[in-house]
Amino acid sequence: MNFITPLVAVGELGDALDLDSLEKQGIKAVLSLAPVNLDGAVEHHLQLEVTDRVPLPFEIITTALAFIKHHVQLGQRVLLHCEMGISRSPSLAVCYLHETQGLSIEDAVIHVQSVRPKAEPHPALMESIRGYFRQQSASPET
Repeated sequence: MNFITPLVAVGELGDALDLDSLEKQGIKAVLSLAPVNLDGAVEHHLQLEVTDRVPLPFEIITTALAFIKHHVQLGQRVLLHCEMGISRSPSLAVCYLHETQGLSIEDAVIHVQSVRPKAEPHPALMESIRGYFRQQSASPET
């Protein structure tokens, strides 16, 4: 697992299953983008059904961002993981950095890749992320 911020890490399935490492790293919340049964092994776990190489539904992005931001606001470390930690979890890490750190989407990708060199968000996921944030910026604030 690799930390993109002091509280948010990106990883793969093996990281989510390594309970000793989760404990040592102080991970309290896990966002799973690949099927995994953590069976109460972590305090907070959210499983989202995300298929690689296809656009991310906007509801998934909204739900994932809310989960990550909630736990970060509580000062809890969060692990975002998918099967291999190459496309899906790095894609949502890009969303988080763009929304909370003010990075452009391109700079967020560069940052994620700088700490996790094997990260390579799939173009279909990246296009859905761009569409999501275009829609967010076009929507009036409520």
